[in-house]
Amino acid sequence: MLVPLFAEISQAFPSSAIEIIFLETRIAHEVNIRPQLEKDVLWVSKRCTRLNWDDTQHGMARYVVKVCRLLPLMARILISRKPILIHSRANQTRVVDLLGRCARLKGGTVLGHPDMQTVFFGRSNELSRKIQSDINGWLAFGAGEGSVRPKSSDDLPVHIMGYTKLYPAWQQHLKVLARDLRRRLFPEEQIATTNRAQCPVTFAVFSGSVVETVYSEDDLRFFFDEVFSVLSKEYPGSQVLVKCHPMDKSDISKDAAALAQGLKIHFVDDHPGAVAASSNCVIATHTSAIIDSLGYGTPTILHQKFSNEWMQRHPEKSSFLSLGVPYSHDSKTLEKAISIQLSSHCILPDIRKVLRHRVDLSVFAKAAGGV
Repeated sequence: MLVPLFAEISQAFPSSAIEIIFLETRIAHEVNIRPQLEKDVLWVSKRCTRLNWDDTQHGMARYVVKVCRLLPLMARILISRKPILIHSRANQTRVVDLLGRCARLKGGTVLGHPDMQTVFFGRSNELSRKIQSDINGWLAFGAGEGSVRPKSSDDLPVHIMGYTKLYPAWQQHLKVLARDLRRRLFPEEQIATTNRAQCPVTFAVFSGSVVETVYSEDDLRFFFDEVFSVLSKEYPGSQVLVKCHPMDKSDISKDAAALAQGLKIHFVDDHPGAVAASSNCVIATHTSAIIDSLGYGTPTILHQKFSNEWMQRHPEKSSFLSLGVPYSHDSKTLEKAISIQLSSHCILPDIRKVLRHRVDLSVFAKAAGGV
């Protein structure tokens, strides 16, 4: 969510200097092991600071290192004009409080977006009690229907940012990433000069996460077996880009791919939007990657057999069906859906209109003393 937001801010306010601060070792480690994510972070920021404040190893030596990183950061805030601090802490920490005090000392603004969508449930007053330092408002990502809070809520404003993955700056970036992805996987295509219409059909397959008592490993296995079976039968020789859920550590998808015949299957760890942009059609389970693919304009199918356990948790089947995405639940319906999505009869939903998406960066301009 934040990388696309920072990209749009950088484009709208070219003079802005964005510094990304990693408070926790877990997040910093995630960047280290995902090369593309690291590139994106460096792309949108002028500087990165890894405080890793939760790292308690190595005793005093580690503490000294953290302090040596913190002091220059505080100095940069204190020499800035109306700095804006955005943090994602649901519970106050000393270092966040200290950085917030530095920002406010310079007439700056402190904005929070803890627990992702928590603010949508009318609990910003509860969160504000946890954040003891003064905070000037919350950033909320989405259409903002749930941003209407009960009267008992506090008076802090909620700034609706829309769906950042649909921001223009990010969409342009996806085009570059998609081009690089295809060049990496299919160098023989000579992307710069070859007509995509003459290339083999490329499918993207997005899987969801396994959740105990809701979506089992058997459900996931059934999904891959069925998708690969249909593609092998109806579209032999096609390229298949498989993007597994980040939390999926199983070998189910690879076991299914090993049994698939006549397909060129590639496992990728690129952004869902870039994978979708590299494909002619996306087949996905219930996953937010559907927004990425529809946002780019790639024909998308939600393929899933909803079990009784699933229906107990999701009686509406899937919230993504409200976006207008075609739905299939077995081989026959999947074959039909793919045929339509690859034909001239394919009608793509206007996801921005359906989601009532908007791009509104006025909160940053106002905080910096602009409009």
